[in-house]
Amino acid sequence: MPEGKLAGKVAIVTGASSGIGVALARAYAAAEAPGSLTLALFARRQAALDEVAHEIVTAYGHKVVCYAGDVRHSSDLQRAATTFLERFGPVSYTHLRAHE
Repeated sequence: MPEGKLAGKVAIVTGASSGIGVALARAYAAAEAPGSLTLALFARRQAALDEVAHEIVTAYGHKVVCYAGDVRHSSDLQRAATTFLERFGPVSYTHLRAHE
């Protein structure tokens, strides 16, 4: 991803606690200038999300919000979307990577 494409934007990554989801969150963070990106991370495991968020904030200074929930439950998705929108406004990019 070219540097600057996400600068000043909000990106949501689901499945962000492991595997491809966490790799994508890290790649987005590494591709942008420090502190220029807002990441909204969603996955089932809060502790793992918190670790990923801490890593990204510490290494790159980006804003990160985490929401633990299950993409199979529409109520979890609705609460997460509301949380993300209230904190950051419109979402610019989404990457949906969740699995069983």
